[in-house]
Amino acid sequence: MQFEEKLFLLRKKAGLSQAELSEKVGVSRQAISKWETGRAVPETSKMIAIANLFDVTIDYLIRDEQEKVELSAQAGQTTKVGLRKRHILIYALPTLFLLSLAFGVINHSLVNVLTILLVLTGNISIACLVKYLYNQSK
Repeated sequence: MQFEEKLFLLRKKAGLSQAELSEKVGVSRQAISKWETGRAVPETSKMIAIANLFDVTIDYLIRDEQEKVELSAQAGQTTKVGLRKRHILIYALPTLFLLSLAFGVINHSLVNVLTILLVLTGNISIACLVKYLYNQSK
């Protein structure tokens, strides 16, 4: 819902005419008409007066509700992706550790276990560094 629709609905809900609202905000009735039809937008001081009059936030008045829903959906998607990546790391690291340990036990070589663990740790460190540098460049 856009600002003009919200203003119209708030005014109607309060039982005010355009003229009555214009007196309370300190503008002409024509200004209210322009705001409600989307031909103009109130200046900041008038936006504050409208928000105070109807006991709503300026954010509510100016933010498109569809945009807010889309942003929330994107934030939820980002959170799910982040959790999925964390879960992969949580399960992958112990699995790799156990596999390298099993490989070393089968071959009776502690050197093999330590070599595999060293390579895995190095790769993880490089991946974390690349991710950090990539995030810093944004």
